[in-house]
Amino acid sequence: MVRLTRPVLAVLMTASVLQAEPLSYFLPQDGPRDAGVPSPAEFLGWNTGDWHVRAAETLAYFRALERASPRVKLEYYARSHEGKPLFHAVITSPENHARLEDIRAEHLKLADPAQSAALDTGAMPAVVVLSYSIHGNEPSGANAALLVAWQLASSNDPETLATLADTVILLDPAQNPDGLDRFASWANAHRSTRPSADPADREHNEPWPRGRTNHYWFDLNRDLLPLVHPESRGRVAQIRRWMPNVLTDHHEMDADRTFFFQPGIPTRENPSSPEVVLELTGLIAAAHAEALDRIGSLYYSREGFDDFFPGKSSTYPDINGGVGILFEQASSRGHAQRSEHGTLEFAFTIRNQVTASFSTLRAARTLRTRLLDHQREFFGSAAAASVRAGIAGWVFDGSEDPARAWHLLEMLRLQGIEVRSLAAAIAVGGRSYEPGSAWLVPAAQPRFRLANEIFTQRAEFKDNLFYDVSAWTVPLAYNLPFAQIAAGALPAAAAGAAVGEPFFPAGRVSGGGYAYAYVFEWSGFYAPRALARLHRAGVLTKIATRAFEVETDEGRRAFGPGAVLVPIGPQEERRGAIEDAVASIAREDAITVVAVGTGRAVAGPDLGSPSFTTVTPATVAILTGEGVNALEAGAAWHLLDTRFGITPTLLEPARVSAAVLARHNVVVMTDGTYAGISAAGVTALKEWLRAGGTLVALGRAVEFVSKEEIARVEFARAADDSARERIAFADGPRAESLKLIRGSIFAAQIDTTHPLFYGHARDTLPMMKTNRIFMKPASSPFLDPAVYPATPLLGGYISKENLAAIAGSSAVQVANTGAGRVILASEDPNFRGMWLGGSKFFLNTIFLRELVKPMAPGGNFGSESEED
Repeated sequence: MVRLTRPVLAVLMTASVLQAEPLSYFLPQDGPRDAGVPSPAEFLGWNTGDWHVRAAETLAYFRALERASPRVKLEYYARSHEGKPLFHAVITSPENHARLEDIRAEHLKLADPAQSAALDTGAMPAVVVLSYSIHGNEPSGANAALLVAWQLASSNDPETLATLADTVILLDPAQNPDGLDRFASWANAHRSTRPSADPADREHNEPWPRGRTNHYWFDLNRDLLPLVHPESRGRVAQIRRWMPNVLTDHHEMDADRTFFFQPGIPTRENPSSPEVVLELTGLIAAAHAEALDRIGSLYYSREGFDDFFPGKSSTYPDINGGVGILFEQASSRGHAQRSEHGTLEFAFTIRNQVTASFSTLRAARTLRTRLLDHQREFFGSAAAASVRAGIAGWVFDGSEDPARAWHLLEMLRLQGIEVRSLAAAIAVGGRSYEPGSAWLVPAAQPRFRLANEIFTQRAEFKDNLFYDVSAWTVPLAYNLPFAQIAAGALPAAAAGAAVGEPFFPAGRVSGGGYAYAYVFEWSGFYAPRALARLHRAGVLTKIATRAFEVETDEGRRAFGPGAVLVPIGPQEERRGAIEDAVASIAREDAITVVAVGTGRAVAGPDLGSPSFTTVTPATVAILTGEGVNALEAGAAWHLLDTRFGITPTLLEPARVSAAVLARHNVVVMTDGTYAGISAAGVTALKEWLRAGGTLVALGRAVEFVSKEEIARVEFARAADDSARERIAFADGPRAESLKLIRGSIFAAQIDTTHPLFYGHARDTLPMMKTNRIFMKPASSPFLDPAVYPATPLLGGYISKENLAAIAGSSAVQVANTGAGRVILASEDPNFRGMWLGGSKFFLNTIFLRELVKPMAPGGNFGSESEED
């Protein structure tokens, strides 16, 4: 095979490499081209598949295409956490580009039932999004994207020209540039002159946290519903800007597999996805099969994968008027890797992705009118679908915490969901939702199906197996009271004005007059951030361990346990600085700070009572590295770093030692095996705990803590009834999978008088469970501040054996060790960064750790015992 000419420097640097594939290997439709449009090899200096392309190289190449071809225009939609641009290359005919905004505006009318009926879909181009490598270490997609773009930008063959005339293509070459660069740097740095195909080679075994995830180690292919990250918020904004008819998502899987394309398992389609989506997916699949047959590639569909969780890239379009297509290519995880089908070369994986990209475009062109008609029907039938579902809407209450309510309002706005204020109170499910603190989401709106997925609670399914989670009810994740309103039960006078962009809740300093002290409640989502700001400013603070009431210039005010007291007397010389700090936290952290003119309480303890405990600033280390669940460690890091302004130390398990631990008073162990902690490290942890440290163990870290006798924990095990049943060999994998808990929501009963649950208004807390860790109740009820009741399920699937095991188990336990404490939780309270309702508990383990003490004589938890 002939290698393309390269710049001299590139030749010198890569003079001895494997024979590269010619362009005809990837693009068999090689015909007349616009000569001025550079190929990837001409621009980069190496042939596709020789090296792994980085995000900056990708951007530079697409900018070159934009300069060289009138068919290409870049639209930037976000920046990653590392500041890298994310963009779509809008590729269509020059004639379509000349009227692109008119095409887009006309296309958006398909999503508006008031305007869509008059549209002539036969005269409209289809909109197709081709998106690649949302997982950074699945790079065949990102590298294929350059070839796909070059073919579309340069080729003058009849099929390409017809495709450009009939479609507007938004090509997204690298959805996760941070992860892509992490992987590309590793694979390129460890590439031999003749790449090693040994799966054990260093090139194929990238280090923790690997390149799959983004900067904070999140899986971006789970974020299109919650929209935690800028990459996802930008993508959804771009999807709403264009409303694609087809969206592809190009992935990789194990090296011993072949090539998968949807449809997946039909019984696992999202219930809000119309049946026609599965039909259209099948028709598009026929085009993939024909194209892959032509080049002799093995493939499969209708098994292994599903379209259930709507936060995935291939499911999200299905409930937004389009068709999502998942591709999974067997991965070389480098440049070449031995597999059961022979040596799997990087170039081969790229070719399959290129082929599937063009078969998608061919099918979209063939089905153009049907796809456009489906989109019109999807939104036009939404109101009728809500009637069939018997739903008038949903209402949610933000009175407990305006900041969490603001986050939900903002998420709904970004998703394009219509929200209205309440003009009159609504009583639903034994709770009254009041104007000014509650909001209404009407069901009769074009995006009913998406709204339904945000608010739904399901516990029954066609199929009890799931590729991802089986529940995701967003108001439960935010721990906000909400209710579904049945058809006919919504008073006409209840719906107020439409809510636009919500304003961040305005805090204030109240009470007026001379400040003897300042006080604010712990219930606000950002109260811990306010306390952290005060700590950084060197301000003395105390935490109330009992409820109290004080008289202020604005009347009598009651405060619950956890309220933060800022006494002025001991720091009078800093009054001005404290007043400035208080004004800042009120303004920026959505809390009301009350100025109190006296230390005398009208009920409860006076402000100088031992019931107010001084808390010291937290210095946090999160154990991160091999043996740690990167997703959950990343969720903790992201929460502290981006939401609360706390910079944790990311500590490798192998570096755990007495000297390192001495610099921290909190160590967080998220889910993981922690095999990397040495025996000396375990000993150091125990000694550090006895000296007063706080260890927070989540998920499987609880099992590690128990195994190493750091704290005593007993576990319950779910019964295994299958051992007494005769199961066919072919049904074995399904039977084993049904025993898993992939992601279901349970209500834990919490003790709101316990410091770990200060700031919670209700005695239940929704928790997402993704494991089979069931802690038996502790020896004392004071060590079990959160337990699961007999009927804890709020949404999702659970087997009867697992349900029996979780009922009565502990969600949270406390073990005291010398002057320190171990706080154990069987679940991740920060699940995927979307579980804002669990954040308060997690932050309490850090900020209120010193209040978690053994029960003192006289029964005051967390208070010092009195002396005569």
